[in-house]
Amino acid sequence: MKPDVRCYQWVMDRLGVDTGDATFVGNGASGELDGARAAGFARIVHCNIFDAVNGIVPLDEQSRRASQADVSVSTIDDLRAAISGHP
Repeated sequence: MKPDVRCYQWVMDRLGVDTGDATFVGNGASGELDGARAAGFARIVHCNIFDAVNGIVPLDEQSRRASQADVSVSTIDDLRAAISGHP
């Protein structure tokens, strides 16, 4: 389970992709962003689209999660821009 590095590697092995050539996108729950960083993903994107509008995740937790990523996005357009031209 995330954030165990082995789970990321298991998926990437099955996809035939090296983590160093990939972007990980997630909301940061379960420590997944730190796990992705430890697994060696080239880029980490905190996707706050759902959490920003549902009111379940407090703002301080959203900020903590965002600090674990290279970039944080809150809209689909921002997500497109964040991954455009990146692995």
